[in-house]
Amino acid sequence: LRLIDHKSFQFVVLMLICASSFLLAPQADVDWPVPGSSTEWWVDAADICFTAAFTVEMLLRMIALTVQTGPQAYLKDSWNCLDGFIVVMSLLTYGLSNFGGGIGRVLKAFRVLRVLRPLRMIKTVPSLKLVIDATLVSLPSIMTVCALGFIIMIILGVLGITLFKGLFWSCSLEEPPATKTECEAAGGEWQNAPFNFDNIGHASVAVFIISTGDNWQDLMWSGMDVSAMDKQPVKKNSPLSAIYFVFVVVVAFFFWANLFVSALVDNFSNVASELKGSAGATGSEGYNYSESQRKWLQALNIGLEKAKESWRDVPMRNVSNIRWLCLKLRKWKRWDMFVMFFITCNALQMCLMRHGAPDKEVR
Repeated sequence: LRLIDHKSFQFVVLMLICASSFLLAPQADVDWPVPGSSTEWWVDAADICFTAAFTVEMLLRMIALTVQTGPQAYLKDSWNCLDGFIVVMSLLTYGLSNFGGGIGRVLKAFRVLRVLRPLRMIKTVPSLKLVIDATLVSLPSIMTVCALGFIIMIILGVLGITLFKGLFWSCSLEEPPATKTECEAAGGEWQNAPFNFDNIGHASVAVFIISTGDNWQDLMWSGMDVSAMDKQPVKKNSPLSAIYFVFVVVVAFFFWANLFVSALVDNFSNVASELKGSAGATGSEGYNYSESQRKWLQALNIGLEKAKESWRDVPMRNVSNIRWLCLKLRKWKRWDMFVMFFITCNALQMCLMRHGAPDKEVR
């Protein structure tokens, strides 16, 4: 236990991880090392040495911490489980690589898991481990922001379908005619733009491209050139279409993207402070609540939740029959789910609109 906690031991393990990672980088070249050369022999020998060193390190940790029974058992730490998985797969690939048939080929394919070795560095560096742990813990907290972004993408995509469905098609000829029929008669091909709004899938991708701010102007120029269904786009034929793309940039790029980053940073800061506090830090690094403070905060949160439902306590006396019926429906605790079901169905119905749909489907 004193050995694995010693700074020199941890430094040696960190150097081995760095050296193993540096050895993996040049192996990405398919022409290096040359099969059968001395370089390949030295690379395989070094890889075997690294695997042996990591195996010894894993065994030392299992002996010191115990495998599963101790308070800090090896298998109770997810990072240790990742380390053990990488080491075990490396040993299996080396031990069974000479087997023929499907088993040997499958196990040889698992050698690609060596690229996970740099992840072992995260556990060795405490500050880096804190960053990863805080990021993973804070991810569920920003799911609301992600859900908002998904809803925004769907709404803007449906709006784009309404405005530009089937209008991004054009003729492939250098001097295109005015219509699709004339284009095909002249030997041209009536082709669609790479990013379009013909269905909800393509529309959502187009909105996402705009939300990244990456060459969104090209989509806007294409939208400003649209004319009519099965007609060749005309330059600046519809300049007011730019309003839609500017609106998407403002909502999806300036608003949602920055909201996502802000929520991620804010949740990360809070979770990092809590993790530091749980590790024994005090002052500005974290917050340690006493049992009485924790109970008071819990009671306060329960009171706030009750206050949100206070409107349900409206007296039913001296109200008209219509208002009584409306109150009765609104007090029903499954009412929100009932409304959400119809909102979801309506959204799905709008998402099914697409260009080129048969008349039977449209009806």
